[in-house]
Parts: sequence; structure tokens; C-alpha cells
Amino acid sequence: RVGVGAGEASLSPAGISMIADYFPPVARGKAFGVFAIGTSLGVGMSLLLGGVAIEFAGHLREIGPTWLAALAPWKIVFFLIGAPGLLVGAIFAVTVREPARRNRAGIARTLSLKPLFSFLSAQRAVLGGLVGWTVLNSVSIYALLGWFPQVMIRSHGWTAAETGQILGAYSLPCSVFSCLSGGWTVSWLQKRGRPDAPIFVAIGASLWVAVAGIVAALAPTANGAVVFYCILSLATNNGGIGILTAINQITPNELRGQVIALFSMATGLVSVTVGPFAVGYLSDNVFTAPNGIGPSVATVLAVATALGIVILFATKRSFSVAVTEASRRLS
Repeated sequence: RVGVGAGEASLSPAGISMIADYFPPVARGKAFGVFAIGTSLGVGMSLLLGGVAIEFAGHLREIGPTWLAALAPWKIVFFLIGAPGLLVGAIFAVTVREPARRNRAGIARTLSLKPLFSFLSAQRAVLGGLVGWTVLNSVSIYALLGWFPQVMIRSHGWTAAETGQILGAYSLPCSVFSCLSGGWTVSWLQKRGRPDAPIFVAIGASLWVAVAGIVAALAPTANGAVVFYCILSLATNNGGIGILTAINQITPNELRGQVIALFSMATGLVSVTVGPFAVGYLSDNVFTAPNGIGPSVATVLAVATALGIVILFATKRSFSVAVTEASRRLS
């Protein structure tokens, strides 16, 4: 599992850095939106196809070779998921080329972290704000991903199978829409003279997801919960795409991969653990009724979103200054 994580961790820093070189600044929001579709498709398909994959693995055991029959179905699922990745990796290696570096800042290409630390020190206010919002936003998202299915099971009496199938079927197209709409909105605002477009979009997305998520978690009926879950899914990726665009606006070309790696590390170390844990802690110690998962999710969303929005408002001025400095550096 550690090896899988190490492979996954290389994607965002390398991919986002390449996209920033493939596309001019006004088109990057759209490009990041398309890039984010991969994650939305993966999450949705895991909900939709998880049970199907287990069932198919059972059939493979019956008709496959002897060594396959000796494996548990869940192990065969890992083969089914991993094998296509080898094919996709080969296609990528053959068809994708390293893009020409766009808007170099003149930083020497050496095996030294000194340029990175110098940049982090100079832009600590804006980068700290962007990291803070990213972590808090991810706390909300992972709280929803980890616990909303349990809201449907414990509060509305659904089975695990129908929860996965229904939430996956409805949220998948909504999440894909959020990827495209977020990127297009950032690019549209930037073309109309809003250098703070990424921050504006992130604040709006935070409010959208929090309000719809709280209503979904506390909805008295299953239909109401699903409707508002779909509504929140329309904006789950918008804020993240905005922040990715913001980072690339102010980060020198030669440091983009390293800065994105630090953002990914902060999200991985804090958000993935704190979000689900906070909901579980509140459910065990505060909202202890059988249907206490809903209020626990709503509380985490409310607190994380409020803190994140305050941080972004405090970061707006330093971000505008950083954008001006980046433009001057490249002129």
C-alpha cells in the first residue's frame, strides 16, 4: 500500500507542472478542470463498480487458471484494477512529450532546496493562506466521502450496496460538471480582468458545498439527502481547481512541482486523517444517538468551511501583491 501511495503522490506535482507549461495562464483553469475529472470519475466508478468487480472476480475464480482460483475475490479485484494501469502507462510513455518550459523565472536548475525555501519564505503569507484553505476544504470533502454513506445507512435505513450504487450514479455526473464549471469559471473571470478569480471561486465553492452538505446531512428524508448531496457535488472540485490556478499564478516555473508536492503533503498528512476522524469523534462523544453521524458531518463542514473562508479573505491582499510581483518578474 505504501508503494501504491508513492506512485500516486508523483502524479499531482508532475502533472500539474506539465499542464502549466502546456497551456497559457488564461487557459490553465480549464485544463486543471479537465485534469480533475480523472479523480471524480475514479471516486464515482469505485462506488458504482465496487460490488460488480467483486462479483466478476468470483466468476473469474471459477473459469480461470488454478492459481487464480486459490485467491480471495478481493485480491483478484486488485489485479483487475491494476492491470489497465500498465496499459495506460505504456500509452502515456509513447504519446506524451515533456512540454517546453513556459515563462521561466531564471532560477538555476540545481539539486538544491535553497530556491524553494527562499520562495516559501518570501511568499509565506499567501502560501500559508492557500495551504490553510486547502487543508480545511479537504477536511470537509473527506468527511463527506468517508461518512455520508453512513448517514444514508444509519439515518435512512439504506443498505451499503444501494447506497454505493445510488450515490455513485447521481454524484458522478455532478462531480464531472464541477470540474468543468470550476475551471471554466476561473478562466472566464480572469479574461475579464479579475486576477483574484481563483480566490473568488474558492470562497464561493466553500459556501456552496458547506450549505448543501449540511442540509444533506440533516435532511429528514432519504430523497432530500440525495438531492442535496448531488447539489453539493456540483461544486466539490471548484475550489481546489481555483487554488491550483492561484498557485501556478504566483509560483516560478522551476518550483511548481515542488510547491504542489508540499500542498499534496499537507493535504495527505492532515485532511485525510482529520476529516474522517473528527466526524467519528463527534459521533462517539457528542452526537451519540444512532443517527448522530448526520449532525457530526454537519458540524465538521460548518467549522472547517468558516475557518477556511476567513483564511482566504485574509489572504486576498497578499495574493494580489504576489500576482503583481510574478507578472513583473516575467515582464
